[in-house]
Amino acid sequence: MDKRAKVTDAEMGIRTTDNRSRPACPPPGGRLAVVADNIRSAFNSGGIFRTADFFGVERLVLCGYTPGPGNPQVRKTSLGADESVPWEHAGDIRDVIDRLRAGGYAIYALETADGAADISGFTPSFPCALLLGNERFGLDPDVVALADAVLEIPSHGMKNSLNVVSAFAVAAAFFRNSARAGQTSVRK
Repeated sequence: MDKRAKVTDAEMGIRTTDNRSRPACPPPGGRLAVVADNIRSAFNSGGIFRTADFFGVERLVLCGYTPGPGNPQVRKTSLGADESVPWEHAGDIRDVIDRLRAGGYAIYALETADGAADISGFTPSFPCALLLGNERFGLDPDVVALADAVLEIPSHGMKNSLNVVSAFAVAAAFFRNSARAGQTSVRK
């Protein structure tokens, strides 16, 4: 019998309860919205909800055929974050980009594309929206062209990309850390 199985989370100092009171205002550094376009996996969609909650994303916009909380796999994977993150569904990402831009948001595409900027050296403006694309095909080229900047997470291995939820987590941590360090500009 594995004796490690008898050790509890509490004995290891691991917190197991959630913060049930979502902050009424965005975390330090400004407002971050996320737009997920044509995510095919309900598990990835649920992971995006959970990651959005963790990093205090202002809102999540699901576009195209991205599954929403009505899907049981999204609900299961989000671990309740589908109830704490404000979200909406929109048919076409281009309309969402237009609406966000009209509201003063900078638009950033997270994509492995020629000419993309290394996210670690980028200075974001707030408020901003981060565009996430399909797991296999990414964002449509015309959508990438609409972004104020295209950002990538450089690979140090053979694969050129991460799972969309993993990439989103890296990017969200970058945006929050940049804001905390004061390495941002204000969108005019």
